[in-house]
Amino acid sequence: MLYITTLHISEFPLALALATAVAFVVFSIVKEKCDERKRA
Repeated sequence: MLYITTLHISEFPLALALATAVAFVVFSIVKEKCDERKRA
């Protein structure tokens, strides 16, 4: 219920936060792969 209400009130900031979270996760995975490559 709260999620739906928040989506109606502020759709853009929520999308921006989600995009930031996804970008951070992707960055972490890429960084981890690079670190593994350096170690090998």
